[in-house]
Amino acid sequence: MYYYSINVVSLSYLPSIIGKLFLSKSLSGILAGHLSVYATTIRTTNPPGSTFTYISSINDNGEVAGFYTNNLNQETGFTELNGTITTINPPGSTNTEIKSINDNGEVAGYYENSSNQYFGFTELNGIITKINPLGFISTFINSINDNGEVAGSYRDSSNQTIGFTDLNGTITTINPPGSINTQINSINNNGEVAGFYTNSLSSESIGFIATSVPEPLNILGATTGLVLFGTVSTALKRRKLIK
Repeated sequence: MYYYSINVVSLSYLPSIIGKLFLSKSLSGILAGHLSVYATTIRTTNPPGSTFTYISSINDNGEVAGFYTNNLNQETGFTELNGTITTINPPGSTNTEIKSINDNGEVAGYYENSSNQYFGFTELNGIITKINPLGFISTFINSINDNGEVAGSYRDSSNQTIGFTDLNGTITTINPPGSINTQINSINNNGEVAGFYTNSLSSESIGFIATSVPEPLNILGATTGLVLFGTVSTALKRRKLIK
């Protein structure tokens, strides 16, 4: 079998592709191959006044979300769609990071206030919803799905980090067995979450995927469920509209 390597700078049906086309020819003369892509068309996004720009997420409509730093080292959240940049700063924030955007244009992230506390939030059409349940010292939202369900972690009074999800004001905490710190980085439209935790014995970081399994409400209105491994607990919480 013979192998050929051809540099590809453009293709008429894929004009933005740059890469290398690998072909193989069998003894019978049949050609087969694959294209190794180096890069596609790249466009940059830098909000006015930014010295550092970080894009965290992009939805299926091409709208991106992230944050940038100015010359005072302050972080500001923003979205960009077709060249239009919208900045997002919850009231009382000194630094804002947007971590995720869903296909409805709803963003999720967290911000820091002047007391160095962190609060999770979502924003849609200019309405900001603060997420910080009672007992949570700091809250970090890392992901939001198309159902509006958010996922992230919070820090409690003992400085432990605990994973959680929130759907319409109902919190589900997620702590795999043997974990001392749990962080959830992503949630899909089926409510499955992915993240990692620190093992309490070995201090090893271990990745995990978890899914809650609903059970009937008990007399107190709380629910429990089962994750892929470990337990989750669910409790009602309050969301506060702040803009």
